[in-house]
Amino acid sequence: MFKFMSLMLTLATLLVDLYIYQYYVKPVRMRPIYKMLWFLPLLISMFFVAGLYLKINFRQLFGTIVDFEDHLVIFLLICFVSKFVFAVFSLLNKLMQWLTHSDHRPLTILGIALSIVTASVGIYGYVWGLSRFTVKNVEIVSDRIPAAFDGYRIVQVSDLHLGSWRSSPEEVERVAELVEAQNPDVVMFTGDLINRTFSETKGFESFLERMKGKDGTFAVLGNHDYCTYQRYANDSLRDNDLLRLRKLIDSVGWRLMENENDIIVRGNDTVTVVGVENWGEYPFPKYGDFKKAIRGADTSKFVIFLSHNPRYWHDEVRDSPLFVDLTLSGHTHAMQFKIGNLSPASSRYPEWSGLYKHNGRALYVSEGIGYIVPIRVGAWPELTVLTLKRGSAE
Repeated sequence: MFKFMSLMLTLATLLVDLYIYQYYVKPVRMRPIYKMLWFLPLLISMFFVAGLYLKINFRQLFGTIVDFEDHLVIFLLICFVSKFVFAVFSLLNKLMQWLTHSDHRPLTILGIALSIVTASVGIYGYVWGLSRFTVKNVEIVSDRIPAAFDGYRIVQVSDLHLGSWRSSPEEVERVAELVEAQNPDVVMFTGDLINRTFSETKGFESFLERMKGKDGTFAVLGNHDYCTYQRYANDSLRDNDLLRLRKLIDSVGWRLMENENDIIVRGNDTVTVVGVENWGEYPFPKYGDFKKAIRGADTSKFVIFLSHNPRYWHDEVRDSPLFVDLTLSGHTHAMQFKIGNLSPASSRYPEWSGLYKHNGRALYVSEGIGYIVPIRVGAWPELTVLTLKRGSAE
């Protein structure tokens, strides 16, 4: 799928490049060799796409620190989209000239401006957007919140994807510092600690230990944490990596919730914390078991539910007779692209970012800290502070 997508992007870029060259580069008076430089990004892309089909191991060639394929896709996308924007407006201008018998080029000029803006936004999202950490503050109001938990601060951390930070571990240290700065009562981690393998966690252990609140850290696994995105020689190697990941989570002092529940105690009051394993989407398994997780829990008190995938809340929790007050999820990343309240994530997930309410129950979906492909535009990496307020919800 990745190779096919890269090939299609390269072919589309070829068509756009030929059009722009024919009408805008070729007429310019300069040496032909300089004109051919227009095709240099395309030639680089073609070389690497050909390498993918020839099964050249670029990670080994350039070093394991580089997720080469991800950077190639972003390079292709920025090149193609910016050129495509210009080509569309250029064609529209030619149509306008043909209809009006005019030589004016307002749409071509507009196309140049929008193309520059598009490329600039893409480059910003690639170079700086990944580490533009934001802290979002959210109030959760409910008369079911015990008096001792009025003002209780929950810091939600989601989708760290440590493998993506191997070349810049200092950014994960920044996240740990941000968590500490929020003075959390508890930290809730909602899955995807890694990308592919346990080895990605090496060197990050001390930063994870710092992501704690006064009442510790509760965590659940995400789809990437089951190591299903890595090809292993056999299943036992995958199972061993997952086992090592579970042990690491325990060693840094986090409480891993796998279809189970626990309580947080303050004075004579308690709140219940329920956590499920990942609710996978095809072709990945659905490990989450809500009924098992909540079995024996006191649901007469305020209940916090952790599920990596927000679809689980939509499919299994929000209309369940077993009442859950607040669900925390991640997973979507808002597809790492958002303009205002618009994101392609909305076409795939009914709840994809922010706070949702349904029949007195709340869901908060974090856009996450880490990344899969190295670009974020609008959907900046997020740390969330949820403050519990005792009172009547609107």
